[in-house]
Amino acid sequence: MYVSVLVERNEMAEAEVQYRAAIRLDPTLIDAHYRMGSILQYTRFNHYEAYQSYMRVLAFEPDCIEVLVNLADLFNHQGQLVNAEGIYRKLLALNHRNFATHCGLGTVRAHPSYIHSYIYISYKAYIHTYIHTYIHTYIHTYINTCIHTHAYIYSHNG
Repeated sequence: MYVSVLVERNEMAEAEVQYRAAIRLDPTLIDAHYRMGSILQYTRFNHYEAYQSYMRVLAFEPDCIEVLVNLADLFNHQGQLVNAEGIYRKLLALNHRNFATHCGLGTVRAHPSYIHSYIYISYKAYIHTYIHTYIHTYIHTYINTCIHTHAYIYSHNG
């Protein structure tokens, strides 16, 4: 309770110290890890440690919606859009009616670098398919031509 009062008073540095002390005493306190991650992410902008805190929670509770939301937001702000999309999809599987999750997924998909990378991947797949089909058709035609030529020569010289 004491720590929540510190958070309400916006005394985040002291709240962080208290959460760290609680975690040292009992590393399985997932609520302390979650709240510590939130402080690190949103007030200290220490994304690496926030990520570590969230992963500790997810080790105990893989479907913790609050942590998954924060983690998706963290990835989204860091530009790790594929990771963010994966978490948003997991969140939708857990609760498909969550408006904020739909918005987050829309934000990821609307990001210019995501659109460009998606177009690039799609174009690359198209080119690969086109080349594969062309080469397959060319080789198939060449082999058939060789077989027919060989059969023609054999039948006339045999």
